[in-house]
Amino acid sequence: MDARAVATERCDYLLKLACSNWKKEPSLAKRYVTMARRLAMRHRVRLGSKRFCKKCGAPWIPGVSLRVRLSQKKALYICLGCNKVKAFPYSGK
Repeated sequence: MDARAVATERCDYLLKLACSNWKKEPSLAKRYVTMARRLAMRHRVRLGSKRFCKKCGAPWIPGVSLRVRLSQKKALYICLGCNKVKAFPYSGK
């Protein structure tokens, strides 16, 4: 396996750990997200924009650390840690 594939697996593992530890240790979960972001930047791996808050570093878990509001044209993701609002395209069909 090349370094990029190993980094992808490691980032996925760190983000899963962050989601599972969010209720018990939020600061540890934020540290896992920070580590995953730094690893992804170093090895040029995409993490996806719907997995964590870019402002406070909290993993996005709907109903726990994230509020989702749907309208006809967009989905609003509202972080419950820092109240940052992120809009994503959505077709309400």
